[in-house]
Amino acid sequence: MLKRLLFISALISVVSCSMDMDVHPTMRMVSFKANLEEDESQMQELKASVGEQGVLSWQEGDKIAVLDDSGTFREFTLTEGAGTTAATFAGLIPEGRTTTTVAVFPWNGGHSWSSSTGLSLSLPAEYAVEDSGKALMPMIASFQKEGDPLHFRYAGGLMQLTIRDIPSGANAIRLSSRGNRLSGSFTIADVTSADASAVSESTVEADTTVTVNFSGNASEMKFFFPLPAVCLNGFTIDLYNASGTLLGRKHAPATQSVSRGYLLQMPAVSLTPVLEYKKLKFIEYNILQGMKNDYPNNMDNFVAWVNLRKPDIFVICEGRTYDNDNPIGNGNRPMPDHISELAARWGHSYTRVGAGKGGNPVIVTSRFPITLVQNITDAVYTNGALHIRIEGFDIVATHCYYSHDSEAGEQKRIAEMEATTDATINNPAYAGIENWILTGDLNSYWKEDKEHYIWHTERDYDWIVQDYVHAHWGHDVLYEKNNGAWMPTMDHGHSRIDYFFASDAVYPFIVEARVLHDSFTDNTSGASDHRPLQVIYERAVFSEEQNAGIWDMNPVTGEW
Repeated sequence: MLKRLLFISALISVVSCSMDMDVHPTMRMVSFKANLEEDESQMQELKASVGEQGVLSWQEGDKIAVLDDSGTFREFTLTEGAGTTAATFAGLIPEGRTTTTVAVFPWNGGHSWSSSTGLSLSLPAEYAVEDSGKALMPMIASFQKEGDPLHFRYAGGLMQLTIRDIPSGANAIRLSSRGNRLSGSFTIADVTSADASAVSESTVEADTTVTVNFSGNASEMKFFFPLPAVCLNGFTIDLYNASGTLLGRKHAPATQSVSRGYLLQMPAVSLTPVLEYKKLKFIEYNILQGMKNDYPNNMDNFVAWVNLRKPDIFVICEGRTYDNDNPIGNGNRPMPDHISELAARWGHSYTRVGAGKGGNPVIVTSRFPITLVQNITDAVYTNGALHIRIEGFDIVATHCYYSHDSEAGEQKRIAEMEATTDATINNPAYAGIENWILTGDLNSYWKEDKEHYIWHTERDYDWIVQDYVHAHWGHDVLYEKNNGAWMPTMDHGHSRIDYFFASDAVYPFIVEARVLHDSFTDNTSGASDHRPLQVIYERAVFSEEQNAGIWDMNPVTGEW
């Protein structure tokens, strides 16, 4: 196992290359000679941050990215000097171009450069390694022109994890830290600064994980996670097999800091095995009158999007493919007439359709069998409420009355939600049910979002519906799981009127709740005026019941 963990700062000189290679006539070969940084004070600083790990070196297969004057990063591969501190990297650049400004280690296709904003350093969310102990410390080197000496400097840090008792079939280990951005693009405006580095900022939506995929069947392996400079607000280590099944976990709640050039060494640990595991992805989406904008396209864009997101349970509001005044589509078939056919295109074999009194039924499709408990409709409802049971969850999907900006409209929605609540979670017939979920377009505002509704903040009746819902349905997961961050569900960030509520028995196992933003959902002319919610439920039953998976630090000694 390698003990040379980091790739030390390097002196690079650019020389002509006359290698005996078959080179495309429009390209020229350039090589870089990499040597150790000779500044003694810097060496002392680096040694202190690394501890007793010894001399560090380049390794076989290392690649660097070098910018040319067209703004393109070129790939350069180690050709000799593996295991030493003086290696050669070679690559091709077009004739008439020259290398300039910055080089980055390790190579990946995500790095970019802007003359106005500087370097966008890419730290991927996923890496692949073949060998235990492979370290990919982020580094950058600045220069002015080809031929200038270059000195690689650390632009991030590393976390070292040694995992014991790895079960057969494991092939991926994931580091996650709630609220810390660990991957993606990080802007470094001044690459010439001695302290230039990728710096994490808080996040609520994405880029909170780093996954290392590995091969082999060793029972013990050492992993290094490349990180930006970050203060980890606790972290979790998960081990998966090729099917994405969770095999083991450790959670470290203590805060840990990783600074530029720093190696955070965690003690060797065995992950707590999983005896039983359930992971479900819920998506709720108001698709604007049955995704009518994509109906002339045979729903191909919509289906492709659902297949990309892969929900296990998909709750659809406004489930129709026609407009009462402006029919569209061949045969004017409303979505309920062919929902089974449509759901099959995204891999769901089970469907249920709500009452849909207002022409906009709620529809649920699922990978798992659906039991209809109640299809609730009477004079109080606009679109009814669909009460179904899937995989042990009692799910209530509804779509409340539309009109906003009037007290009369809020009173209609209150009546709908009171009727829904009385028929379900407050109904003595279901007193033994614990796993409740309420979701849908509730067309109402939550007072904790009040600061974002400046156009009507003085109207107290705007909050009465959500006051009632929050008092009866438990946890507003979008709000609570993201520490109250503003996450609007209507286009252009106008408002939050789509919700996902979970009971006390469900909420602790919600690991993600967010609004989905992508080229499809943000294209309001081609999709919907709403954006979808995604909620992921993950419950692992461990072999140890008490403090299962906890890997904590002694606050007095600082030892794990």
